[in-house]
Amino acid sequence: DSLAAALETAGAIHRIDPGVTPTKFKFAIASRAEVEALRRVRDNGPIVRLGRLQSLTKEADEGYEVLATFERGAKIDYPKGVLFVDCTADGAPQRPPTTVFNGTNIHVQRIGVQFSMSAAAIAYLEARGGTDEEKNRLATPTRLPGRGANARRDLARLFY
Repeated sequence: DSLAAALETAGAIHRIDPGVTPTKFKFAIASRAEVEALRRVRDNGPIVRLGRLQSLTKEADEGYEVLATFERGAKIDYPKGVLFVDCTADGAPQRPPTTVFNGTNIHVQRIGVQFSMSAAAIAYLEARGGTDEEKNRLATPTRLPGRGANARRDLARLFY
């Protein structure tokens, strides 16, 4: 995908496997060193891409510890000691944007691409003082790209 490749070339994102086009973008936070460490995981065994994992049970065949069942119907037995990594958590849930500074309430939310930077910026604005109106002018909530025809355009706007 040209957008993912362009963002990666610009250093805005890092893919664990540059050969795989992302189907979702959840704004995970990882340093380059952490991404490099994740890339080494494949050196210890295969990476399975059979759709979402539906279940892990102890109904494995003899000699195996865990039976993994995937959404496409595939089933694989795994020995004891295999690590399963859940990459499905939504680190950026969509919530309706609201005013950040409202009297004695502060509604922490994304005002930029990364949530951690947004929280730091909101804390800075509160600490430096000023009216809610002044602080809210500098803390406009940012919507994440959705799905569908405009998702790619919306994602590109966050970075460029």
